[in-house]
Amino acid sequence: MTHEKSHKTPRFECEECGKGFSQLRNYKYHVSVHRGTKEFAAKCPECGKMFNDKGYLSSHLKIHRNKKEYSCPHCPKSFNQRVAFNMHVRIHTGVKPHKCNECGKRFSRKMLLKQHLRTHSGEKPYQVVFRVW
Repeated sequence: MTHEKSHKTPRFECEECGKGFSQLRNYKYHVSVHRGTKEFAAKCPECGKMFNDKGYLSSHLKIHRNKKEYSCPHCPKSFNQRVAFNMHVRIHTGVKPHKCNECGKRFSRKMLLKQHLRTHSGEKPYQVVFRVW
């Protein structure tokens, strides 16, 4: 698999939230966050947040340093992470890469598509409890 193709076709999908990953290492880390079993290798000296990878810590430190490398060409907003930048740009471009196979409706985020699919399946993952006092 080429490097570029790995960005387009996630091989591992989180059953909890639907997020996709092309690398097993990233998927395992993500799942461990949901389960509360993640192992830590690095600690942020600014806020104490723990990371299992020094690369993630490096990315996180940009928040404290207010280093925003990605500037939106359509508005004054800027971002310190490419993923957040790409999601934001979709607001301006109208790009909606996630399509419902049932009705054809398109979404800018995979999670929005997953939520929409429930309208077709009738799935209601949340239970509403009414209490009478």
